[in-house]
Amino acid sequence: MNAGAVTDRRIICAELSKDKIKEVTSQAREAAKAEGKGLLGQLGAQMRAPSGYHTRYLEMMPEAALTEMPGNFAIDRADIRKIKF
Repeated sequence: MNAGAVTDRRIICAELSKDKIKEVTSQAREAAKAEGKGLLGQLGAQMRAPSGYHTRYLEMMPEAALTEMPGNFAIDRADIRKIKF
């Protein structure tokens, strides 16, 4: 799974490993439990956690995002000539 962010100079692509997904899911469950949510509330938090993980890259400094995981990389926006979907 990948996440990313767009800055004024580049597009940052970040790897989301299985271990990171497990960590994020566990943190979401513990946070829901601390808020007093029941089993269904905790399960819902776990299910939503990975899909919202990309938002943290919007608040992170670009260099920190690039060094977070070995597979993270950036593409300079000036180097992009054509995008095809």
